[in-house]
Amino acid sequence: MAVAMQRVQKEYVLRGLIDRQTLIDLHYGTRRCTGRITEFTEYRLVIAISGSHDLHERETIQAYFSSGGHVMTFRTRVRRVDPDGVLVDNPLAIYRRLQREFERVRPPEDFAARLFFEGLPLGLDFPSSLRYVEPDADINLSARFDPSSIADLLKSFRDYALSIKAESKIVMFRARRPSSFAERIITRSGRILLLPMNDTIAHEVGVEHVLTEDDVHALAMEQLHNEATLMADFAAEIERISSFERGSELYAPILYRRYVVGYLALVGGNQARKYFDAEIIDHVREFCSVLAYSLNENGYFEGAVRPEPTQAEIFDISASGMLVALPVDSPEIAAGAGVEVSVDTTIRTLRIGARVVRTIAGSDRLFLALRFIELESEDSSYLLKVLYGDQYDGTIERQSDIEVNPEL
Repeated sequence: MAVAMQRVQKEYVLRGLIDRQTLIDLHYGTRRCTGRITEFTEYRLVIAISGSHDLHERETIQAYFSSGGHVMTFRTRVRRVDPDGVLVDNPLAIYRRLQREFERVRPPEDFAARLFFEGLPLGLDFPSSLRYVEPDADINLSARFDPSSIADLLKSFRDYALSIKAESKIVMFRARRPSSFAERIITRSGRILLLPMNDTIAHEVGVEHVLTEDDVHALAMEQLHNEATLMADFAAEIERISSFERGSELYAPILYRRYVVGYLALVGGNQARKYFDAEIIDHVREFCSVLAYSLNENGYFEGAVRPEPTQAEIFDISASGMLVALPVDSPEIAAGAGVEVSVDTTIRTLRIGARVVRTIAGSDRLFLALRFIELESEDSSYLLKVLYGDQYDGTIERQSDIEVNPEL
């Protein structure tokens, strides 16, 4: 793996490039040019380009040069193009000990990747949650609920709701998606929402099952951040929850693996118990688990299989591998896992066998470094031409293994 220089080493190398007027190779897309660094500050470099070029503002450049008998590289971005030089960002790091076989470049605009991971269950066409619940193989031993008949199961719960003077409702997400505040909160968290919020009961039942007041506010802010247009609705709902004066409301997700297939709602009116207590919540939790198990046993999910693979954003790609980004809540993928990659382009679809070399956890995404292990010769030739052009095969003296800064 390439090694990033420390700041003092980086400044020493940059000064040496200026003093010796070292020629550096600049790669951007399938185009190439050369130049020399003429000056640098804490934030910028000035590069005098040799000959003609078509660099423009915000172009991403991968630079290669030799120093002290070693090939080194850095990635930067063009800030301004002047007649006497190109102003670029001072790179965050310069890398040495380069080992990659081919140069990584930004993907063409028409490239889109789909990943098929070995050993992962088929996806279901239901909204996914941050939680994962494995169906209990012994759930049919429950004394309170019989999972053999879905109809009988639903009737038993309606009877239970009447016994505690509450209205009940079961909503499935097969034909619709979460839309209300409560639906979004329980779908995202995979936990029960109790109104009015009661942290004492949440801790009694277990905060892994019931949302606390802090959890609800944090999830609401996440939704506000992602969908600013819903701000007014969410703000109004938070205010309603904070001044809750009616009987209890309870919203419990029906979880199957990581999918929220629906939810159960209990609403207590003026004649109901003032609050749903821990005993009621435990009863609801057990019912949701048995219902999920029963739905699976009775074939409910057979028509809801989603054949689409994991969609991935390609960060960079070479003739021998790629760096892709997945949503942060994607299933955990270990280094060494096999994956089939479909790269869709305007002209053709490339089928590539690959293996996960390493995973990099970002703040809002999961990055996977993939190495290609199976690629048809025609696809390989096409990839070389599209990535590097007709006059370059992607190889240099020694190639880089850069830990990419995803924000660059």
